Amino acid sequence: MILSVSAFLLLVAVLKATSVLQAIRWIGYHGAAYRSRVPKDDSSDRQYWDAFAQNCGAFFPFGVKDYRLRRAIVELEGRGLLLRGVGLALRFFQGVFDFPRLAAVSGVYALLVVPLSLTAAQRDVLYALVVCILATTILLSVEAVFSFAVLGDYARSFHMLSPATEKWSGTSQRLVELKVLAVQVAATLWAGAVAAYVGHVAFGALKGDVLVTFAACNVATWLGLLWQCLYFVMTTLSTVGYGDITPANAYGQVVAVLVQFQAFAILAIVVTSLFSTRSK
Repeated sequence: MILSVSAFLLLVAVLKATSVLQAIRWIGYHGAAYRSRVPKDDSSDRQYWDAFAQNCGAFFPFGVKDYRLRRAIVELEGRGLLLRGVGLALRFFQGVFDFPRLAAVSGVYALLVVPLSLTAAQRDVLYALVVCILATTILLSVEAVFSFAVLGDYARSFHMLSPATEKWSGTSQRLVELKVLAVQVAATLWAGAVAAYVGHVAFGALKGDVLVTFAACNVATWLGLLWQCLYFVMTTLSTVGYGDITPANAYGQVVAVLVQFQAFAILAIVVTSLFSTRSK
């Protein structure tokens, strides 16, 4: 059961990473043409979908921002009972496919499962899952950089978010952009902490005199170790690196390298967003 669930979540994570890679490629090849047709005002999702469709946005698996999946859900839910059921099933999958939810669900699942007595295959797939989630945060940052550079913004043109859809932002598109990027940073911290935690509990990925000794049935040590993994990720992401907690083997080094790559990607986001033309 554990292996099956882990494999399913890993499959969804790989599918999401593939989707993001395709989106990056799409922005590079078709972003300029899309920018000329994307709605300039606070338009409906369908107008964005049409702009995607007119500019080769219907690539595998679900197109730009998964618009083909979203459009299919809307169309199915307006039909007969059976098709509505299919639409509801697709909406459930859409909820899991949304990256912040995927990262949250996969992280909680990994934290609950990794203390159990797992086989070598179960540990390997679980570690692959959390590393894939962490790697996808980097791809999303690259996606944001491409979007700022080519489209001129990220939240409005790519995510279809604006002050009209995000009422709390008032009239500031910059606040909407900031929200999207803040969610990505939070997802990085969460995904990194979970990856470090899973790597350490399953493979002894970290070392340091301050590390809490893990005890499977002790909530205090569980929370203490999770906090230390988050601390390790934050010091690595900020390039401070105090050295009190360091990678102990290749499993820990993979997590550290991915977090360091994300630090450079976030810096690139800041630079490109400052020179963006449509998010002011």
